[in-house]
Amino acid sequence: MKTQSNDATRRPDVAYLATRTRALYHRLVDLDSARLPPATRLKQLERSRAEVFDLGHNLAELLGDRRGSTERRRADKAAQLIAALHRRLIQGYWALARGECTEAQLKALLLQRTLRSAQEIHFSALLNGQEAPAGFWRLLHRLYAKARQASLQDIDVKDPEIPEARSQSISRGYLGALLLASSAPLQMPGEALQVLIESLETLASTARLGNARDTDRWIIASDRDQAFLDIDKAPATEGHLALQLDEAIKVMQHFKGLGGAKEGFDLKDHLLRSWRGQPPGADWEACHGFGALLEHLGAGKDEAALDARHFALQAKAQDVWAIHSDGRAGLDEEVPHLEPIEFKSPSESAAERPPVIALSQVTPLPNGVSALWSNGEPPPPKAGDLLGIRPGSEAPWQLARVDRATPAGNGQAQLTLAWLSKHPRACRITLRSKLQESAPRNALLLDDAGTTRILCPTLPLASGKKLLVEEAESRYIALLGEALDGGAEPACFRLQRLDIEVEAEPAGSPG
Repeated sequence: MKTQSNDATRRPDVAYLATRTRALYHRLVDLDSARLPPATRLKQLERSRAEVFDLGHNLAELLGDRRGSTERRRADKAAQLIAALHRRLIQGYWALARGECTEAQLKALLLQRTLRSAQEIHFSALLNGQEAPAGFWRLLHRLYAKARQASLQDIDVKDPEIPEARSQSISRGYLGALLLASSAPLQMPGEALQVLIESLETLASTARLGNARDTDRWIIASDRDQAFLDIDKAPATEGHLALQLDEAIKVMQHFKGLGGAKEGFDLKDHLLRSWRGQPPGADWEACHGFGALLEHLGAGKDEAALDARHFALQAKAQDVWAIHSDGRAGLDEEVPHLEPIEFKSPSESAAERPPVIALSQVTPLPNGVSALWSNGEPPPPKAGDLLGIRPGSEAPWQLARVDRATPAGNGQAQLTLAWLSKHPRACRITLRSKLQESAPRNALLLDDAGTTRILCPTLPLASGKKLLVEEAESRYIALLGEALDGGAEPACFRLQRLDIEVEAEPAGSPG
């Protein structure tokens, strides 16, 4: 995965890339369905593989660009195309590896090629600000177990697609993937992440796999679709392997290959702290609640009074407007407003933003972080509460849910947090039906977990309902899918954007 370019003049020709990708993908589909001898199929796969990697490097130039909705969609599409091409390679090599292949060197090559394509899918997801796709870790654990069972894991395989080293063993590739997962990759800038990816082969040679001990931090979840077990839940270590980084930490203290800090970020310090399970160098901050995070993202408060546009709609008999005492707007009943209707510009009612609380002892977990809420005022959050958190006052806000809150005395609490989104975005949504419409409400768009989700506790969201979504640059209709997060409240809903653009209202219209 080559280094991304921020220079707009060097962006690849998107139309040309789309044409190349389509043609190559169709060729791989035809190859997958063709009846060919194994040797011929392998030769065709190797020939296509070089083109897949070359095309993937060009598509990678689009990853991680979140400046606007067009750039975000383009980056997400690039990540999907890279994944689609490499999945076809994985299917081809994996099918050959499961066949009647007796030569050890050849079987090691087939497994290594499978692993290398899986790595590229992982790299592109991370560079685009997303977690590993579903099924990635299950495949890697299974692949390593298969190689280990046949004593193939340490065979060095020549590979022109490995930067610098030009060769890779199954063990080294597997260790590299685990090492990357233990490094809190989504908490570092894209440029630093790129440097780490390019250094993985070197760093992986300093890591070890061993039988898990009670004191190990990185216990491998070999029977699950995740890299490591959640040590906070005190898993049994018997029968598990663990990533042991004692030697890697010693080597890293003297390592000169990562360069200096850029944009205030020290990659070497970040890696050492992540591997040791220590808090990052910067002080972490938190804001408590959905509304607080929206305000810090610049959305402001939802006013109890109706906005001018919605007030103008009340002349229509079919319109329904409601403000409930619990702050939720309904579509099925009409109730009077309890407060006088007022119209104020944002500048007239500017208020201070909600308080920011310091978090200490922040420790990365496989799917979140643990932290100490070190201030009794305001009171610590409860399990199920939403928190905005960020690793420093200049870092972007992220969204987490409190899985567990344990009192720690003196108004403090030990929190276990699960990530909901690393890049939440504020938007406005309006629930719509054929004859009814709610007042607009602030919401959070979460589109960094492989699917677009919406979170809005102040509206009665339900699967199958339609929304008008208003972002800074676009207005469109979307359909609510199933609720995610295993029934947690407030629920995140999958959001399917419909092919219906809504024009912005002309200047001077109400609201």
